Amino acid sequence: MLVSLTTGSGAYTIQTLCRPRAPSRTAARSPSTAVGPPSSRTRCPSGVTVTSTSLGSKQLVFSCQGMPYNNTGRTALTTDQTVVISDSAGSRTVTVRASGEVVCLVTAGGSSCTY
Repeated sequence: MLVSLTTGSGAYTIQTLCRPRAPSRTAARSPSTAVGPPSSRTRCPSGVTVTSTSLGSKQLVFSCQGMPYNNTGRTALTTDQTVVISDSAGSRTVTVRASGEVVCLVTAGGSSCTY
């Protein structure tokens, strides 16, 4: 799955990844670089914007096992990446850990978000 964010707005796109050939043992572990048409273009709730991100090209790829990769899908992430979203009540930092865990913090290094 490829997630593309547009900073300064609440827009994001989700695309599914497709394999150009039958998957091999290695290919099953890492995402393909071939991308199908956008499967979902959507917006965050009204008033919510993507303020900033540490993601290269503002994109993140997840393998079938949920592991995060760089935007080409060829290199697994080795450091945590962040996306900051904000609205009139403040901002939240969403962290995608190299392990695949996704956490939301009120401030970087701060308390967890309430949902």
